[in-house]
Amino acid sequence: MECLVCRAVIEREKSWEHIRSEHLKPADLTREKILEHAKKVAHPIELKTAYVTCVKVEENTIYLSLNSAELLIAFGGERSNIPWDEIVEWMILHEKGHLQCKDLYERPKVSAQILLNVEDYYIDKYLLPEKYWRVCKVNGECSTVIRDISPLPYVLRDGYYYTSLATFLAYGAVTLEDFNFLKPSEAKFVEIISKFIGKIERAEEIPTAAREIEGVFKELYPPKGVSWDNWQIANLKKGDIL
Repeated sequence: MECLVCRAVIEREKSWEHIRSEHLKPADLTREKILEHAKKVAHPIELKTAYVTCVKVEENTIYLSLNSAELLIAFGGERSNIPWDEIVEWMILHEKGHLQCKDLYERPKVSAQILLNVEDYYIDKYLLPEKYWRVCKVNGECSTVIRDISPLPYVLRDGYYYTSLATFLAYGAVTLEDFNFLKPSEAKFVEIISKFIGKIERAEEIPTAAREIEGVFKELYPPKGVSWDNWQIANLKKGDIL
């Protein structure tokens, strides 16, 4: 497989060893140091470690994946020379942003996967200090590179998968040319969604955007049993007037 940071060909079982030894900087950075800084930023919100970085609003708790933190620190450090502590701060402040959002608008009855990504855009664009915008963009770039190097099977490509790509596109973190792992009709579908996300300027607009995007999924997502290969671009043209 390829290293997502430097694209060197490495053995899959040695990928983490390679990233930590070659790209994780400073050399004395430990998981304990990452976790300690994350807890300071999260205070007074409780922070726990988990396999995936996320927030559970009902628990008022932030979960941090140390694997994800190390990966983004290595990628952001090598690609954009971003300090490790700035990356950790963005990861935690972004999740805090989801807690803030619960009081900013009335939650619509839409897919949680869609709503989460729509919130992501609003949080990074309007809630967080501007200094973290570069971290937000490098996170989108990193996530897209991962999907390029190790494409997700189609059976696992869900609403979150496509809406997150649309969010990265709306950020300007990536372009359509970066979506080599998508079929042309998939990329068009993502582009349509990104236009709705990119229109958001106020928290009150989040529900409308989420409902519009859910409508796109109902109207333009391939019917069960139809592959993206057979889902003609012509079917997606009406997305331009949704």
